[in-house]
Amino acid sequence: MIKNILFDLDGTLLNMPDLGLFLKKYFSLFTSVACKLGYDKELVVKALKRGTEYVYANDGTRTNKEAMWIGFEELLGPGVYESEPVFDEFYRNEFRDTVTETRPDPATACMLVKCARRHAEKVILATNPFFPLEAVRTRLSWLNLKDSDFDGITSYENSRYCKPKPEYYSQTLELFGLSASESLMVGNDVSEDILPARKTGLDTFLLHGCVINRSAAEYESAEGDADALCRYIEQQTL
Repeated sequence: MIKNILFDLDGTLLNMPDLGLFLKKYFSLFTSVACKLGYDKELVVKALKRGTEYVYANDGTRTNKEAMWIGFEELLGPGVYESEPVFDEFYRNEFRDTVTETRPDPATACMLVKCARRHAEKVILATNPFFPLEAVRTRLSWLNLKDSDFDGITSYENSRYCKPKPEYYSQTLELFGLSASESLMVGNDVSEDILPARKTGLDTFLLHGCVINRSAAEYESAEGDADALCRYIEQQTL
């Protein structure tokens, strides 16, 4: 029986027609803020890419935040840490402009979260933890949701792995005190959400709308639209 439900964010609760365009807009906005602090534009872009690479390669020895900022430090110098409050403010303000590269559907997102909360003991936002919590809060606001609507959120502050590593799911289960056999992962990406979650022992649901299966991998999972997901939740939590 399912007692816990984990939701992916981008492409699942938050419609994301083209992740590449979203990241391009994000990089542009972040770089603009960094340049106002006196950093070189090309170095900032390289630092973002290097930090992202370090997060992907993280083996659990440090948090994703530490991995990301090591990438910044290597190219922008140790003084970059003094700019952290400015970047935190960026995620509360300028970062909001990335909404233009998404297609928020607050009614559907809220319906799914409310359905999950009615039937599950814990509801977790299992978003790929490349961003700080402030950035997650901003994206949730586009859906009329807030962090208090969840019993836990993965972010780069509290995570030591990222998707598609199965270790991300193992650590998330441990972080929030969940059992794999009693948990359902809801996502849109076969390689990042479905396959590694199932490998870790979670049940899965592939939510239609922004489905991604880059390698055309075979998979075994329940799937369907938002209404089908609610029916599935009701059936599996009885």
